[in-house]
Amino acid sequence: AQALDALLARLHLPLTAVLLFKTERPELIKRLTARWTNPRTGRVYNEISDPPKVRGICDDDGGELVQRPDDRPETVTKRLDVYEAQTAPLIDYYKRSGLLVPIDAMQPVEDVRKQIVAALGSSVAS
Repeated sequence: AQALDALLARLHLPLTAVLLFKTERPELIKRLTARWTNPRTGRVYNEISDPPKVRGICDDDGGELVQRPDDRPETVTKRLDVYEAQTAPLIDYYKRSGLLVPIDAMQPVEDVRKQIVAALGSSVAS
């Protein structure tokens, strides 16, 4: 973070905000484990936002959908543990600098967008 700050200062592009998307851990796990793919065609489904007509079956060829190892709950849980451990110091750093803006990512997409626009200003409105 300090190296990034120094680089951006040299480029005259200082940070004006650092967004922290806050989501409850069970919801993160649910979202991150919702991806299923057809290994034959590469088609990707999402159980939450783009499910197949029949659970576990590809709409296109009727084949079985599979979940990649990195999308399985145990892998996602480990990734979140590492993320939290490595991100905590960054959160503290940007909180101390006054740049940290928490975003409630549990809200509907449009509400999250509004929070982002409010935090960053009109340059991201469109």
